[in-house]
Amino acid sequence: MLPPDNRPLPTDDVAPEFPENRSAADESDARLQADEDFRRAIPAQVFLNHFSALSLHLKNAQPDEAAPLPRLLKFRPKLRPDTEATVKRLLGNAWSTEYALRQAASQRDDPFASNTLYWTFPQAFYSVFFSLRAFACLRGLTVSEDETTLRRFTGRLVSTGYYPAALSFYADGDYNQPSLHGLPYGRHTPERLATPSAERDAQAQLGQFLRATRRLQFTQLRESNQANPGLALRNARTGAILTRFGAGDWRKLTPLLGPTTFYDLLARLRISDNYREVERYVEADIDFQLFHQSLVQVVETLNGVHETYVARALGPAVYREYLKSLRPYLRQAASERFEEYIGTILQA
Repeated sequence: MLPPDNRPLPTDDVAPEFPENRSAADESDARLQADEDFRRAIPAQVFLNHFSALSLHLKNAQPDEAAPLPRLLKFRPKLRPDTEATVKRLLGNAWSTEYALRQAASQRDDPFASNTLYWTFPQAFYSVFFSLRAFACLRGLTVSEDETTLRRFTGRLVSTGYYPAALSFYADGDYNQPSLHGLPYGRHTPERLATPSAERDAQAQLGQFLRATRRLQFTQLRESNQANPGLALRNARTGAILTRFGAGDWRKLTPLLGPTTFYDLLARLRISDNYREVERYVEADIDFQLFHQSLVQVVETLNGVHETYVARALGPAVYREYLKSLRPYLRQAASERFEEYIGTILQA
């Protein structure tokens, strides 16, 4: 015989848990949480939009904007044996880091994809950083040069035709009137927080980044300059260090800054030791797969440009032999890029 069921019978005053029975307070709390989640996601979405815009801009480039390097034919550096060894080592570092980035980007598990930002951000930056240093060595810079020198070096290369047209966009000019180059739609206002889907949108996002970043760079430069008594701009009448700048004061700092380029966007990928900035992106509701795809596209394109100059300096035969010496997992991507992109440009 079964024991009696002593559970209380349901009563009419206990409402089932249906959405229509939720209180106004619950709905208000849900809306507030959704608004807070959206607010926290804004910096991450803006950052994603900038890289998505650069990736789309590269994809949309016409063949004559994506491949030719106007300065390549006249690029004939004299290589010393130690320089050649350094360049090969730097390229090896670039390819190893790019391989790790591609492996992480190939993951389809969204929670895993978001957490990989802790290492894919610096991987994307340092892969290009190493290949750019290899190129810089061919132009006479040493490995010991600081990053500020490398940034200004990149700005000169971008503004003087060492990159294809699709990468030759930059901002220069002073704090109050920055000038955009290479982006016909760069001064259009991008749709707020919308991922770019057309070339006009992509250029608007890139233009927005360049202008905002350049103003921030000027502000940082003013702070560092005015903190140095030997360099600080002073009041002509009293000799006191200026705390407020006019248009003429900003113009005096312009030669110290150099052009603002794609390098400054990549530099944002570096993260501090406490990971606070990257945590904002990991916790945000954004398209992590698109973020990784954009990073890979940008890294592959930039590394391909730098590798082309290295292959030109070493000679195609020597470069091919170097590729054969690589480990198989590195050789495949580097060899494919040489056959599909670099070799074609060198033969043009």
